[in-house]
Amino acid sequence: MDYGDVIVHVFEEDTRAYYELEKFWLDAPKIAVEDKAVKTAAGSKKQYV
Repeated sequence: MDYGDVIVHVFEEDTRAYYELEKFWLDAPKIAVEDKAVKTAAGSKKQYV
């Protein structure tokens, strides 16, 4: 399913193991984004997507 900025892959366990999508994205650059819904006492929490 492709929702523009979000892509959802739904696989059975064997198919997921065959394609190994997690390895495919390992080389992708990580971008720090601010999660405005989660705040800590010290300020905003940074998450990597």
